[in-house]
Amino acid sequence: MDTDAAEPMFTSPNVVSEDADDGSVVLRSADTLGAYPSTVMHSVRAWADVDSDYPLVAERGPGRAWRGCSYGAAVAAANGIGQALLDRGLGPDRPLLVLSGNGVDHMLMTLGAMTAGVPVAPASVAYSEWPARTAGPSRPSRT
Repeated sequence: MDTDAAEPMFTSPNVVSEDADDGSVVLRSADTLGAYPSTVMHSVRAWADVDSDYPLVAERGPGRAWRGCSYGAAVAAANGIGQALLDRGLGPDRPLLVLSGNGVDHMLMTLGAMTAGVPVAPASVAYSEWPARTAGPSRPSRT
């Protein structure tokens, strides 16, 4: 039996408390924020550079078999999907609405939009019965 104490997973919090004039209490970290990736895609690309075959996401497919996507495959798919969205006229002023359940394809569409600089908004599958007549000026470019 190992009697050594396990190393803690996280560091102890270093929190500063400030009392505001309105009676509220503001808590903030006393530690300086370190370097961090600019976007999610920077992180995905960095991990793909480390090990492109490492699994990023997986879901159960037909027959309960696993359908997975590695970091490298996700980057390749995001690049292709991003270009396809741009080719279809989407961009900063023409967003993408993803009407889908959670899954590999949903993630890849989202990463593709992020790669191309296309604003993306996920919507619940419950809205798939949304009547077309309600879609007015704010209707997304693509769903």
